[in-house]
Amino acid sequence: MTRLETLAPRERQVMEAVYRFDEASVNDVLGTIADPPTYSTVRAIMNTLTEKGYLKFRQEKGRYLYRPVVPKNKTQENLVRNMVNTIFAGNITEVVAAVLDVAGNDLSESDYVRLRKLINDSRKRRQ
Repeated sequence: MTRLETLAPRERQVMEAVYRFDEASVNDVLGTIADPPTYSTVRAIMNTLTEKGYLKFRQEKGRYLYRPVVPKNKTQENLVRNMVNTIFAGNITEVVAAVLDVAGNDLSESDYVRLRKLINDSRKRRQ
């Protein structure tokens, strides 16, 4: 399976843009990138990502539409798993503590309710 953390910064930027759309043209990607490169550069990056196995494409009405090969949720899981294992040595409690520290006062009461539900659901699945 391909890994996003191995991509160059511009390649990662393009992948993030494609994930936002689920399926995107070069122009769609250009419209979402801060300080975008040229159309030709984005097209070349998307072709490279296709060759590397990150994107696939189809043609519709004379334009190419690109989709991620790996769904966003699977990519997120892989990135989180990698972060947990490399930065936190597999310690989930430390990961949650760090996220709560970073979130600070930005968590609403509904966020806390959802977090409690996620923890309770996880406990139930383990039993």
